[in-house]
Amino acid sequence: MTSLNASKVEIPGPNGSTRELDLTDGVHTQRNSLQADLFFELTDDVTLENKARVMQADTDFNAIFSLSAPETPGGFFDRQIDREIRIDGQNQTIGAAFPNAAGFEYVFSEGGDVINPNEPNTLNNLNGNGFLIESGWWTIQKPVSNFTNDLQVSLNAGSHSISTGLYFSSYNVDEQWQFNSILTGVRDKPRLIDAYLVDDDGQRIMQLTENGFTQYGGFHVSNTATANVIAAYIGDEWQATDKLRIDLGGRLERDFFQGRQENNTGLQDLGREGTLADNAFTTGSGGFTTYSFDYTEWAASLGLNYRFSEAFSVFARGSRAFRTPDLDDIRGLQGEKPEAQTVLQSEVGVKYSSPNLAIFANA
Repeated sequence: MTSLNASKVEIPGPNGSTRELDLTDGVHTQRNSLQADLFFELTDDVTLENKARVMQADTDFNAIFSLSAPETPGGFFDRQIDREIRIDGQNQTIGAAFPNAAGFEYVFSEGGDVINPNEPNTLNNLNGNGFLIESGWWTIQKPVSNFTNDLQVSLNAGSHSISTGLYFSSYNVDEQWQFNSILTGVRDKPRLIDAYLVDDDGQRIMQLTENGFTQYGGFHVSNTATANVIAAYIGDEWQATDKLRIDLGGRLERDFFQGRQENNTGLQDLGREGTLADNAFTTGSGGFTTYSFDYTEWAASLGLNYRFSEAFSVFARGSRAFRTPDLDDIRGLQGEKPEAQTVLQSEVGVKYSSPNLAIFANA
């Protein structure tokens, strides 16, 4: 749905503000990171390693996505008539606000040429298909920063190879989302289309769109959050016999989430004359919902590998893992704490390997 016809626009906002959008910016991330690894061989059998990384990234997301399947002009009219807007100081559907509306007259936003003169709810087979499509122009600014540190001690003790360590991560995000909607025909590099409500006589009543935009500011997010993770872990690779190897592992983790998300206003009318595109604008109210969650979770695994010969062995593994929510899961929950997920897995299998053939099967 990318089109140079819609590449650079100016979007209105509250209190007479405006914002320029350039679709040619696309989606891109500027990322910088620094990592340091320290390794010490304390004895012949004991090593200490520390890995630390700092990262800063700025993501700008500026792209168009289809909001619905292509639709006929009549289908688009039926859907828009039922859409709620803010008009005359109250929320009501477009159909209730304009009861004599019988259809839309469609014109190209650039140039103003009428597509369906005297034929409401048709497109005169525009682009060879006669369909419209409403798409979302989504803009997201998402700067993030992260610090991680992993301190690990490894020990070789006879038939045991043991690794244990402490892990810490801190992740910060400050994001702004705004979604707008545009109307085009269905084709490669489509042109923006404006729609006018008309009565049974084809007389214009009100313009639904402005410069091809059916709705300014249909979705808004302003969110600042921090996630901290602290974990201790241990693993042991134990060569119990010449033929049997046992792998054991465990992890205990504490996760802490804090943040605040700006509450949204109800539908607003920005007051632009002669259009309904600004009559369902949503933005931040200045009030915030704060949240503070913490989780304590554990994971463990046990694996067995028995080698019958150099070529043939069998293995089995069982584990309990978990997934705690991330900041993207928490966004939009209005302070409600989401549940962590427990994952149980098991596996058995056989392996055969020779110079000319390798077979692996598991269930």
